Amino acid sequence: MVNKETNKVWNFFKPSILKIIIAAIIFFFFVPFVRIDSGVRCVTEPCDSESTVSLLIYIISIFEGEVTVYGFFNTNVLIGIIASYILSCVVVVLVAYLKNKAKDI
Repeated sequence: MVNKETNKVWNFFKPSILKIIIAAIIFFFFVPFVRIDSGVRCVTEPCDSESTVSLLIYIISIFEGEVTVYGFFNTNVLIGIIASYILSCVVVVLVAYLKNKAKDI
C-alpha cells in the first residue's frame, strides 16, 4: 500500500505535458552544453578561444556567421535535463499553490 507522503512525491514528479514544455524551455535557454569557438585569438596560454553556451546562444551564433563546434558536454546535458525538469515541477506546483491562495482571498 502506498502511503500519503509517497503519493505526494509521485504527484510532484509525475510527468505532464506542461512540465515537459517548461523543462524544455528552461533547458533551451539556460543549460550550457555546446562548446563553440568564441572568436578570441591568443598568443599566450591559457587561451580562452572556446566557450560553453546554451542551445539558444548556439542557434543565434549560427545566424551571425560561421560557428565552429568543438563538442558537447554530455554530463551537462544529463544534469541540465534533470535540473530543468525538477525546476519545472517546482514552477507548476508553485503556480497551482498561488492560484489556490488567490481563490481564498
